[in-house]
Amino acid sequence: MLRAYLDDSGSDESVVLAIGGGISSSANWQTFERELGAFLASHGLQTLHMCELKWDGNDHEPIIRGAVSLVDQFVDGYVGCSVRSAHPDLRRYHDAGLACVEAVIDLVEEQWPDEQVEIVIEQTKGLTGTVVSTIKDAIRHKVGQEAWNRVSDIRTETKNILALGAADLIAYTYRMLAETDRERIQSLPRLKQWALRELQKKSATRFTSASGMEDELTYTFTLPDQPVNDETAP
Repeated sequence: MLRAYLDDSGSDESVVLAIGGGISSSANWQTFERELGAFLASHGLQTLHMCELKWDGNDHEPIIRGAVSLVDQFVDGYVGCSVRSAHPDLRRYHDAGLACVEAVIDLVEEQWPDEQVEIVIEQTKGLTGTVVSTIKDAIRHKVGQEAWNRVSDIRTETKNILALGAADLIAYTYRMLAETDRERIQSLPRLKQWALRELQKKSATRFTSASGMEDELTYTFTLPDQPVNDETAP
């Protein structure tokens, strides 16, 4: 059984609202949570929340590097999408969430055609239980019965489970990319450059697109074909 964990990234002040996350087997997620839990405990932490970590300095660099490496090791597929909106409302969360869920189904059909997936979405002030319920109803009609049969369930989660920390990291990184012009990637702090490249190094298509959405929704995860400077390497 596959499981996908999704989370949002952004606030009322953010230029971009992003929803993203990862897909892997239940066994991989269990191992990931065990390894990440031990790693965080060694740094005096219990959970992984991007809003609590500083990316522009050395204080949390070992934590971010370690978390990104564990995500890369245990999470088999990534999805993400973003909405450019100065003040994201519930419709924006619905649209981005619907696109992200469709991307999960597309990726499962492409890479694991014989598997079913459970989709777990962190319940937030934007991804409310009601919004997720409307996403569930809409995606069933949008993708058709055959694709819908690949989904065992779509549900929300309110607990601070570590797998949702991975989704938070992926969504944050995707928002960071969406907020940055391609020409300015090399001007980002070295840790952000490294994280972006690590999360796209296996295949840029791991951030999968969903078709037929509004123009303001974006799905690509690509970077300029420039080598990483030696100082950006882990």
